[in-house]
Formats: sequence, structure tokens, C-alpha cells
Amino acid sequence: MELFKILTIIGILGIIFGLIPLWIWFIQKRENTNRIKKVNIKTALIVYYVMMSIIVLAFGVFLFLDIKYDITKTKPKIYPIPEPKIETHEEWFEAKGIRYAYDDENHKLKKSNELEYWFKGVKIEGTPMIKRTYTFYGLNGLGRGHHYSHEPTDLAPFVKNPFDNWYDGNLTVDEFRGFHTKNKDKDSQFNNIMIPDPSNHYIELNYKGPKWLLEEDKDYFMDEVNCPTNKSRPEGSLINKTYYLHFNPKQGYITLYTQKHNTKNEENK
Repeated sequence: MELFKILTIIGILGIIFGLIPLWIWFIQKRENTNRIKKVNIKTALIVYYVMMSIIVLAFGVFLFLDIKYDITKTKPKIYPIPEPKIETHEEWFEAKGIRYAYDDENHKLKKSNELEYWFKGVKIEGTPMIKRTYTFYGLNGLGRGHHYSHEPTDLAPFVKNPFDNWYDGNLTVDEFRGFHTKNKDKDSQFNNIMIPDPSNHYIELNYKGPKWLLEEDKDYFMDEVNCPTNKSRPEGSLINKTYYLHFNPKQGYITLYTQKHNTKNEENK
């Protein structure tokens, strides 16, 4: 596609600065044979080249400014997505069904090996646990996920905006109200549901589980979601499609893929 564009531009410039001047030279030379006052063809071509160069340069500058600053206001407006809100409510150490309260200042928890920790001076087998809430105001992982080749290519442009700016350019419908999870999360390693709030325009994840899972730099499958695409029905409404919502706890983002990644089944293989 890029090669076609380049060849098209070369072809247009070839016509403007090659074929048309040749045609002017041929016509004026023929007409000069019948004229008493001859036209200076060289001067005419110089004037033509100067005028065309100015026009082409002005058009090129206009296109550059439009691409960079959207001066024609034809591109969908993209707004920055606010950083997610992360609230840690509680941390504890769980061993043999017993819950031990601790904090980093008063009770250091030092890892001995994969399963054992030094807790209050005693080596004990258990798991550090955490209760944390994540609030996302947009799909802040689009374009930065670990599986870029599996990102959807047919999403509506406004999907890159914060959830409170999910509006199609021709409509006033709040498209985020149609974005919902399908509770098909059996393959997820997280036993926690991501809940979209259409009224307040955010997605919330209330996590309660092992702390180590939140320290992994992986894009985890969470659920299937219904999301608007860039295709529309004859009456103008956008067509929705199913994608796979993923969560990266280490990087603090959510994103969409066309395939599932880091599922429960993959982890158990």
C-alpha cells in the first residue's frame, strides 16, 4: 500500500513537471509558426515551473500540517488516558490456613526459597497475600502490550480514548455503555471479575489473592468483552465484536487481543 502511494505521487509529479511542460512546448512551438509576435517558450516554461513549484510546495506544507495538527479537523480526537487508580487495602501472610497480619515496617517478611519465608524470626511455609483494587479509565495498554501482533486492527478510533470519550464522530451515543464483560473467565488465572461501570466510565478489578501474581510482567486473559469496531450498519450504528480483555499487573494496564494469553490451562501445562 505504501509503495502504491509513492508510485502515485511520482506519477503525478511526472505529469506536472514532465508531460505538461512537454505539451506546452509542443503546442507553443506549433502556434509560433503562425504568429507574427512569437511567444518566448523558454520564458513561459520558467513561469510555469515557478508557479507549479509554489503550488506543490504549498500543498505539501498543508498536508504536513494537517497530518501533524489536524487543521482540517477530520481526524478523530484522541485524548490522553488517566493513570489507573491502585489502592492496596490489606496485606497478610497465609500459612496452613492461618492468617498472619504483618506490615513491612514492623514484621519483615524475608523469602527463604520458593515456598518458605522468614516471618517473625521463624521459617514457615506459606504465601504472602494482598487485597487490592484497580480502577482503569481506559484501555491504557493498547499499543504497548507483549503480544502486539494479536491486537485488533478493526477497533473504532475512539477506543483509544478514556472511557468517558467513547463517542463516534457522527453520533452522540455513549459507546462505553455497550462495552461489557461476558463472564467467560474460566480460563483466567485470576478468580476476580473485571466490572465495567457505564455510569462512572471505569473498569474496576477487586483482587484478593497471592501477591506474587501481581508482580508478574505478563498480559493475563481476564474475560471476553463486547467492543465497538470501525464498521457500521446501514443505519449508522457501529458493529460490536468479541475480543479478549487482558490485564498486566506489573505494568498496570489493560488491553484487548484477538487471542487468549497466559490462561489457567497454559500455566498448568
